[in-house]
Amino acid sequence: MVVLKRVDPKAKMNRWYIVTVQPTLLDAVAVVFAWGSRESGQQQMRVVPVASQAEAEALAEKMVKKKCKRGYEVVNEGDSERRF
Repeated sequence: MVVLKRVDPKAKMNRWYIVTVQPTLLDAVAVVFAWGSRESGQQQMRVVPVASQAEAEALAEKMVKKKCKRGYEVVNEGDSERRF
């Protein structure tokens, strides 16, 4: 699990974003994206089923890099053996 945040007081922005890889009941593995505002209860989630663990990790890494380019910073990287 990777937790990211983006804070920009001038734009009144205080957001969080989570990317995690986990097993599901219907598919072998899926990438779960969750995001929302840290100031309100507003939040959303998206689950993307993938064919393999390697594909899931590649998709998660791609999304973390994309979010970092947009101004998010990594707050916590959960699994120390798995780095996205």
